[in-house]
Amino acid sequence: MASFLSGFEYDIFISYRHNDNRTGWVRHFVEQLQVELATTVKEPLTIYFDENPHDGLLETDIVHDSLKDKLRCVIFIPILSQTYCDPRSFAWHHEFLVFKQGADADEIGLKVKQANGNFTSRILPVRIHNLDADDQRLLEAELGPLRAVDFIFKTPGVNRPLAIDDNRADNLNKTVYNDQVNKVANCIKEIVASLKRGNVTAVKSKADFPVEKHTATSQRLAWIGGITISLLIALFAIYYFANFRPEPEPESEPLERSIAVLPFDDLSQNKDQGYFSDGISEEIINALVKIEGLKVSGRTSSFQFKGKNMDLKEIGDKLGVSLILEGSVRKSGDQLRITAQLINAKNGYHLWSKIYDHELKDIFKAQDDVTKGIFTELQERLGISGTMATKKQPTHSLEAYDLYWKGHQQFLLKGEHVVQAQELLREAVRLDPEFAMAHAGLAEAYAVYDLGFGNLDEAILSANKALALDSTISSAYAVLAWSAGRSQNYVEIDRLVERADFIQDNFERAIKLDPQNSTARLWYGIIKINYGLFQPALEQLRLAVEIDPLVPVNLGVLGYMEYLYGQDSIGFLHLNEAIKMGWKAGNQRLALYYLEHEAWEKAEFYFDQNAKVVKMGSQVDYHHLITAVRKKDVAGLRKILSSIHDRRGFIPAITSKLSYLVGDMDGVISYLDVTEALLDGLRPNRSEIRKLPGFRKFVKEKGLVGYWNKYGWPDVCSAVGDDDFKCD
Repeated sequence: MASFLSGFEYDIFISYRHNDNRTGWVRHFVEQLQVELATTVKEPLTIYFDENPHDGLLETDIVHDSLKDKLRCVIFIPILSQTYCDPRSFAWHHEFLVFKQGADADEIGLKVKQANGNFTSRILPVRIHNLDADDQRLLEAELGPLRAVDFIFKTPGVNRPLAIDDNRADNLNKTVYNDQVNKVANCIKEIVASLKRGNVTAVKSKADFPVEKHTATSQRLAWIGGITISLLIALFAIYYFANFRPEPEPESEPLERSIAVLPFDDLSQNKDQGYFSDGISEEIINALVKIEGLKVSGRTSSFQFKGKNMDLKEIGDKLGVSLILEGSVRKSGDQLRITAQLINAKNGYHLWSKIYDHELKDIFKAQDDVTKGIFTELQERLGISGTMATKKQPTHSLEAYDLYWKGHQQFLLKGEHVVQAQELLREAVRLDPEFAMAHAGLAEAYAVYDLGFGNLDEAILSANKALALDSTISSAYAVLAWSAGRSQNYVEIDRLVERADFIQDNFERAIKLDPQNSTARLWYGIIKINYGLFQPALEQLRLAVEIDPLVPVNLGVLGYMEYLYGQDSIGFLHLNEAIKMGWKAGNQRLALYYLEHEAWEKAEFYFDQNAKVVKMGSQVDYHHLITAVRKKDVAGLRKILSSIHDRRGFIPAITSKLSYLVGDMDGVISYLDVTEALLDGLRPNRSEIRKLPGFRKFVKEKGLVGYWNKYGWPDVCSAVGDDDFKCD
């Protein structure tokens, strides 16, 4: 084979790991690249690509002699995957490193000067996976900061190569396969053009150049010349440093006012203080969110990366932040050490770090010191103004504080874990009845109603106790608003309308105190749905996802509501992704989606899946249920629904939704007073429900006309005078 440059065997060498071509991805990429190059570069270019990844070689073969000619190429393209950057791998050791060493030594060199004066490398990486931090460091030790053309399909929890049929809207990177191939071709075109402008006609390895033979005279002259040059360099250095000061290295790009606090590592001897180190991280987050103009990634999203060895630049991309704070906590006896470091998420460079040593009894001072240190750095680097708010010590009982964070950790696990959270938090407030944070945490634990573990009265009581002690706790106001329209596990339209002002005021207060409280926004969105207001609900749910994009329930509820609102494609995508992320309650909602679209087998699968992962109050034969819906068997469905005596584990208004699907309109009207049932009548594609006399009667009797006049009307309805309405 021949290259456009004399002395080279190939123009392009494709290096990859065997596993990355099991599906044919690399082969397909090479084929598409050849097509793209044919329309991008005037002269034909030769590519070395062997589908046998070892080129017929064994690890014991003399690789240098076997691949010597093939690696004498102009451009080297490594396909960077999760397994490529491994010193033990054939591709890394015998292809990547060998090419780099050869390119460093030949006449062209590894770097090529472009027409604009910038330099590019003859190693052109194509990245198909987000790389682990260790792999990134190994690669950048050879190349410097990584610049690659990315073929990565990104959604929360997904890390795979981009495919030709992937939809741009589904990919968080918003990249398209063919566009990325074109980028690779254009990079190759620029390298080729730059080399041709340099009039390179023949290239030899430095090893092939003749070595000069030194005589005794030439050696003495070289020795004298060397001393002379050394003296000149020394004199120049003295003059330079006496008269010039080097300019500071500029930032690669301006930093945005955004930060994520990753969970601090537990470095305690027994590794049993994870809840404690998490607590310190969360305390820092709570302090940072109060800084005006600073975007702080939500706690739950940041904590998704706990225990994962991921590249900080990748984490920064996922969370949409420019700065990352990470650190560690070591608790030993009565001694405490906190280490914190601030990192530029755009390039991975460390900006600041410090160690704080305190006695354990001074834990709150230690937290304040860390937060103030970070604040000082943010003032300097981001131009943030103002002062840190003085924080009141939450409790004088270290034991109560310890129990609080243990209980809080259990609460975040949701499900049956909230029962243990309630027990731990009850003990915390028993030890210190003045511990406002613990009362607020207990209120949240009691406010989890969906799976039957909540307690309405205790949630309200604990929230009021928290606010009596500290009127600035956002979560307590959210609990009061969330609980106001409920009768234990169900929302009642009567209560929602009667307490509308109270609910609105408390949600607004919660969000004003903490705009980053994604749970408050999630609950606020759900309550708006119960009033039949889709657009305001979707606005709050999207904000909840923006604050905490990796919280499954945020994404899942948004997807479910988008689907109900008629945005099927994006709704299905979000709902399905939330289930993959671990939202158990989403299975039943996805089953209803498939039921509505007459995908009977998929509907049955997800109903059964829900019953496996969620504790159900009553057992249902879903095959019979789906058969009844498919055959429009009203009597059969009513019999099944009447057998559900305990509604734990069932989503709200499932009876109304199923009744509609079999055409049982009387059943739909009879269930309107149950959570979310009104919503079914206000969906854009449910006009037949709105035409029922029972629907109109229900809306007027419940006082919804007055509420809608004050807070806004559903998209499908409008006012007629002061006390009447019409719907499409």
